[in-house]
Parts: sequence; structure tokens; C-alpha cells
Amino acid sequence: METKSVSRPPFRDTTLRCRDVMRRRVFVVPSESSVADAARLMAQNGCGMLPVVDTARRLVGVVTDRDIVVRACSRGQSPLEVRVETIMSRTPVCCRPSDSLAQAEELMLEKSKKRLVVTEGDEIAGILTLSDIAQVEQPLQLARLARELGAREIRLEHA
Repeated sequence: METKSVSRPPFRDTTLRCRDVMRRRVFVVPSESSVADAARLMAQNGCGMLPVVDTARRLVGVVTDRDIVVRACSRGQSPLEVRVETIMSRTPVCCRPSDSLAQAEELMLEKSKKRLVVTEGDEIAGILTLSDIAQVEQPLQLARLARELGAREIRLEHA
């Protein structure tokens, strides 16, 4: 029996690029900061992910609100004593400002991420989230993307 791969319908506006939708105001946290500092920065600015930078302000990872809960707090570690560098994800998933939203969506699906760091060369240019895409995405495509990301998260958590 032959199986055919089914591709999702394309975006309505194929000219949209990550630069058109991304958030340009990016809050970063130094890798040597405490987890408490990162949590405070997230709470003050209403974000769930922070790019982590080294002393030269180069991207070295990302830390999420979930990283803080799962990798620090749930283990009984003090957020005041634990450094961001010990709980961060060291392989940030990135896209470029010139990438199409379709490319960013595929990357989110492939890597099971709801947030991407947008980089241009060595510089952090912005953050692109599923919520940002929702502002311009067709409702049915967005529902499919959210469902697929959710299903992948469930599979990964139970693996």
C-alpha cells in the first residue's frame, strides 16, 4: 500500500517574513544571573522565555518559565542560589528575520517549540512566538499547528 504525505495549506500571505511579525523588544538574562532574577524579569515583562547571553552578550541558550519550575524549583533548589546557566537549554532554536513565517512554523513543529529566537548574524533581532503567528495566521492552520505542538509535547513528556 502506498502512502502519500499530506502537506498543510500554505499561508494566505506568503510574503510575510519573521521580521514582519516578530517582537523586537527582547529582554535577555546573563548566564551568571540567578534563577530568581530570570523569573523576576519574566514576570515584570510578561514573557515566558528569555534568551541567555554570556559576558560578551552572545546568545548561549534560552531559559523558560517551565525550565525554572522543572529544573530548579521542583528539585527543591533555591532560585536565589541556582544560576541560569545550570538550568538553561543550551541549544536555542533560531530563525532569521528574512525567513518566511511558513519556515518558522515548520521549525517550531520540527523542534516542538512555541518560541524562536530571531537572530541576524551574532545579534539577537527579536523573538517570534506562536502567539505572534496567531495574529496573522489563518484560524484553521493555527489550530492545526497548536494541536500538533501540543501532541508532540505530550509524547515527549511521556517518552
